[in-house]
Amino acid sequence: MKALAITDKGLEDISLLEIKEFLGVKGEVVDSGVIFDFKKLEDLYLLCYKGQSVFKVLNLIDNFKVKKNLIKEVKARVKKIDFSKYLGKGQKFAVRCWRRKNEISRGEVEQEVGSVIPGRVDLEKPDVRFFVFVNGLEVYFGIDVSGRDLSEREYKIFSHPHSLKGPVAYGLVRLSGWSGKKVLLNCFCKSGEIGIEAALFGNGLSVNYYQKEKMGFDFDFEKFDKKKKVKLKIHCVDSDFRSLSATKKNAKIAGVAKEVQVSKTSVGDLDVKFKKETVDCLACQVIKVEEGNQVKELFYQAEFILKGKLVILCREKDNFDSLAKVHKFKKVEERIIERGGINYKVLVYSK
Repeated sequence: MKALAITDKGLEDISLLEIKEFLGVKGEVVDSGVIFDFKKLEDLYLLCYKGQSVFKVLNLIDNFKVKKNLIKEVKARVKKIDFSKYLGKGQKFAVRCWRRKNEISRGEVEQEVGSVIPGRVDLEKPDVRFFVFVNGLEVYFGIDVSGRDLSEREYKIFSHPHSLKGPVAYGLVRLSGWSGKKVLLNCFCKSGEIGIEAALFGNGLSVNYYQKEKMGFDFDFEKFDKKKKVKLKIHCVDSDFRSLSATKKNAKIAGVAKEVQVSKTSVGDLDVKFKKETVDCLACQVIKVEEGNQVKELFYQAEFILKGKLVILCREKDNFDSLAKVHKFKKVEERIIERGGINYKVLVYSK
């Protein structure tokens, strides 16, 4: 059986890594997703429950490329499916659509596809949630395992104008090479997503630990809720009191307040807080104007305190290669992450 994990464009390899870690299977990277084999539905439940990089997991029924008339071709293709395999007698269904690189009407796709599926429609409490993912001319049709946006985080109560989505923050953590045994520093922490996602990953807790009732399926959650016995070293710093307050409160809601150390520290004072080469990984986002003005100081300080990778999420037009060279860093990776139709650049530097 095949499944599709949908993720942000630019994070497909991170999702593939998670799938290998959780399920022990290989997968194929596609644009904004990963197709992989699974043996039982519980495998998909596990990925929905613990995955930090995905926002949809589909039990994949069909995938194909359309040529001209998308709705007509999708409708014809779906009509050929034997739905007795997926819809039990008397079960109700709903169809949902998400599109990327295509301006097709989601409502029209949902209505037309639903019209060729035998059974009763129930948009409020369906027994089966069919999902159409239109990515340009590529179409993926399957069953939405959870029925909710898995990128949403219950802990994000106290936000910031430049808060990161959980999967993006998690992606930065993984790109930094951080593990539970290393020291992670997050500058410009804003509302704390990078540190919180790292803490959840490091101690093995699910991002959905406090919202099991919203997962949309019955599952032995407790079997996978064992917290790792590790002492994490995660530091979130900022010079803005509001950011520090939001980070502390969100970390408490996420259940990782003890794992995330939050302190008021400016970029220029990092060498006061940390000794030479005592930080293994540094991950941050540089979006605000004042942060951009501090990038030079960031590299200067990183040259002293850092012994591993420096990961920066920035605007697509930004480039810090010349500055990195001055401070003895070399660029090992550059990628674009697309989120909500906006492109961000991720730069990974190493000594």
